[in-house]
Amino acid sequence: MTQSPIEVPMRSGLCSVCASDVTFLDTGSRSIRENYACPVCDATLRYRHQAAVIVELYGVKPAASISAVARAGGFADLDVYEPGVIGPFRDLLASAGSYIQSYFWPDVPTGELHKGTSARTSRP
Repeated sequence: MTQSPIEVPMRSGLCSVCASDVTFLDTGSRSIRENYACPVCDATLRYRHQAAVIVELYGVKPAASISAVARAGGFADLDVYEPGVIGPFRDLLASAGSYIQSYFWPDVPTGELHKGTSARTSRP
């Protein structure tokens, strides 16, 4: 008896991070927000939804991606705080007028720089 192949849901569309027209594949992660990564920029559903909201708020039409907003200087007059050190936004948000990141390291005092990033007092 042969087993049927497992069907993996696929979704196609425009990535709101890099603007690539791609097919997003469900990789089987236990969390849907960490699934459907873009094969071009690796942005998961979580980051693509965040990017879509940022584009809606700060993009100039017809900007379709956070990359397009950054290239057009859409963040130049903004002060941006990002509580984290991973994800696809770091290089794009670096074009902001002020861009600050922080992260929680249990052994690093609050406010001290660690690997170029400010330590904070609580966990994400």
